[in-house]
Amino acid sequence: MKYNKTLGALICTVIIVLFSNTVFATQPPINAKIYWVGTIGQPRRVDPARAYDTASGELIMNVYETLIRFNETKILRTDVDTPYYYTRIDSFEPLLADWWTVSEDGLTWTFHIREGVKFHDWVDRNGVVHSGELLTPEDVEYSFERGLVQDQYGSPMWMLYLPLTGEHNSDVWDLDGDGVLNATEEAAAAEVLKNVITRDDGARTVTFHFAFPFPKIAFMQILSQTWGSIVNKKFAVDYGCWPGTWEPGWSHWRRYPSNAYSPLDRQVPEAGDFPPNRPTPPAMCGTGPYKFTYWDKTKLEWRVDKFKDYWRGWPAKGNPDYIETVIVRGVEEWTTRKMLFLSGDFDSIYVPRANMFELLTTEDPKSSPLTGITCFRDIEPVLANDAIFFNFKIAEGSPYVGTGKFPDGIPPNFFANTKVRQAFAYAIDFETLINDAWFGEAIQPTTWWVKGLAPDYEDTTLEKYSLNLEKVEQLLKEATFTQDGVTKSVWEWGFKFTLLYNIGNDQRKIANELLISAIESLNAKRPGLPPFEIENLGLDWPVYLDALEVGTMPAFQIGWLADFADADNFVRPFMHSLGDFTYYQSVWEDPNYDTAYIDDLIERGIKTPDGPEREAVYKELQRLYHDLVPSIPTVQPLGRRWQRFWVQGWYYNALYPGLYFYHLWKGYAPPPPPPPVSASIVYGTSVTIAGSFIDPATNMPASSILTFVQYSNDNVTWTNIYAAITDKNGRVSVTVTPPLGISYYRLNSTGYIAPLQPSVILNAEFYEELIANGTLGTPRLMSEIGQIVKVETKSIEDILTSALGPMATKSDLNSFSQSLSAEIADLRGSISSLTTLIYVSAAISIIAIILAVVSLARKRG
Repeated sequence: MKYNKTLGALICTVIIVLFSNTVFATQPPINAKIYWVGTIGQPRRVDPARAYDTASGELIMNVYETLIRFNETKILRTDVDTPYYYTRIDSFEPLLADWWTVSEDGLTWTFHIREGVKFHDWVDRNGVVHSGELLTPEDVEYSFERGLVQDQYGSPMWMLYLPLTGEHNSDVWDLDGDGVLNATEEAAAAEVLKNVITRDDGARTVTFHFAFPFPKIAFMQILSQTWGSIVNKKFAVDYGCWPGTWEPGWSHWRRYPSNAYSPLDRQVPEAGDFPPNRPTPPAMCGTGPYKFTYWDKTKLEWRVDKFKDYWRGWPAKGNPDYIETVIVRGVEEWTTRKMLFLSGDFDSIYVPRANMFELLTTEDPKSSPLTGITCFRDIEPVLANDAIFFNFKIAEGSPYVGTGKFPDGIPPNFFANTKVRQAFAYAIDFETLINDAWFGEAIQPTTWWVKGLAPDYEDTTLEKYSLNLEKVEQLLKEATFTQDGVTKSVWEWGFKFTLLYNIGNDQRKIANELLISAIESLNAKRPGLPPFEIENLGLDWPVYLDALEVGTMPAFQIGWLADFADADNFVRPFMHSLGDFTYYQSVWEDPNYDTAYIDDLIERGIKTPDGPEREAVYKELQRLYHDLVPSIPTVQPLGRRWQRFWVQGWYYNALYPGLYFYHLWKGYAPPPPPPPVSASIVYGTSVTIAGSFIDPATNMPASSILTFVQYSNDNVTWTNIYAAITDKNGRVSVTVTPPLGISYYRLNSTGYIAPLQPSVILNAEFYEELIANGTLGTPRLMSEIGQIVKVETKSIEDILTSALGPMATKSDLNSFSQSLSAEIADLRGSISSLTTLIYVSAAISIIAIILAVVSLARKRG
């Protein structure tokens, strides 16, 4: 047995398996500190008192902060095929306020403002840089009051007006209805608005005074979102916002400067406002984890960078790392966006449902994503819906209404006719829409109500609209219009107009196509009559929103994401005459739409405690909506989230407008390295260390990557002894000659691209210097360490002495010779089949010497 054990050790000196075709997937590509997002749209605004779309909200929520936030404790949802983390929307934590109290009657909310919180740096109109300014109660009070003063149409400020004043906006003081407040009206408004929010600088508190007991959870959800953002007062005033006083003239900033842009959003600076040494709008200054860097509207790209003085510190609590820079780029063309995602240039992207199979392994929607991609699906509840909204009074000069008269166009009041709207509701094949455009990952709402609201007041007795061409024909025959003294039905008139959708949103495009196909199919039943003709046109998102707000679109599709999970937050924008959608629809143009009655019901609903009476109000509103059809809800979707596998930290919050980058990082927690491979070799033997590396971004060989061969004598401290470049197969092969004793070797793929020929041994110090001075730029791959090889190097004398000790007998030697011959045969067969090897130079020669010695011993025996 003694000689057989010795032989086993000797064979280990002949061959060692090193990095046998291992696929390395341990770190992200490009740069672990930069996060790239590929999307289809751009923000509309950066002013939190004005912005009300999700693209703008994503930017704002990372630059600004609120008094409180949703509880960040992550909960793992496991009852779905792809488990994901989520956070509750009914549990809250302190943020810029470190504590708060609510009076027993629910009318007084007091917040204590956190100390030591720094604002981002900003530059004033004189070019002076303001750095390290601290948050004060005055900034908090001003931020909310500025929103109340500015009070632009289409802004989220109604959510503050409602609980604080009991009104929807400041129009209640515009008694003469001329759109501006005269001196008397202004003074009356000031008496109310200046007292709804107060502060105590000494106690560092800010107090909200309610007009009625607003639902508690709903108000906390409101405060936790972008419209509750706190702005640096000095910054805002310097950029032309309301100066913070209630002196006569304060209402100059009301609806200022237009329906579209606030001073912080303003696209065209006023003369002399912004000298060359000062950034022009859009401008932002908050306390959030990221500071606003730029928004290039030509490149469709915006960027934020880590705020080094962020008060919560870096990384986020419980995270091992963080993202320093986020770049969000609009790439509307799907193929380009997809290729950038697959190559690893984008970390996450917007994926249209119609294209998702290009990122899945099969045509089954539930199949696994391609290698390197993570897809979370069946995310719910998504407190959102999509709907088609009809414009009851299309703006004069609209390019989407043909001639503006039948039959080569439509009149401005075309959709102010209830029967026309009902006809269009029966012209949509919802089943096909959900199956073909959403692949079954959505449900059809009956009304504005979405599943997931609490309490649950859904009226399940109402019948959903469905495709019914007979009803469409009947309703279009009943819908009449008088033009040039002639009265005819729509069926007789015929018409021509354009439906629109935002480019990149295939579901909305398909919804239009289905509606158009159904309406135009009726032309076969109308021989001799002017045809029904509808064009389907896509617009860029900002252009689309502009057209919505100026009222030129005959109908528009848009989604609504809940501001707070209460029935009021859906019925108000969908039905109230001053709602975020219905205001732009001019619903009062239809005499059947009783705005006074409907508005009163909505106000009663929010002010009635939960219970049967409140339920009855919302069920009546659902019935009215179903019958009047001011809009057609199309889907309430299930969510999907697409990202590269190295993205970590994402979680779902049903009320977030987008990604919150503070909790993200890029990396992959690699498994513990395998135990070192041990071997004994003869001194002077050359060892070839070879390994293959895979680019985790593409799952292809990582070619042209600088790789160090590293040496250690203690398996702790490592030294780069050589450098090499991976070849087109991602392979490195380098020969080393270990010294006597114990030594360790490994390959370290640095991730840097080196523009040299592969498989060339290079000077390690030279490349260490290139990395140190940044000449090689940023690494495409993160550093990867392969298996450690422990080598024990012995002299030939030591090996022979150990193998052929003085106590060896003839029988031992015969056994040794037979065993060695068999091992040599096995070894020759093994060498040709292994892909990653450590070769021993002159191994056969050494074995020959041993055989000679054994043979001599046998003769003498």
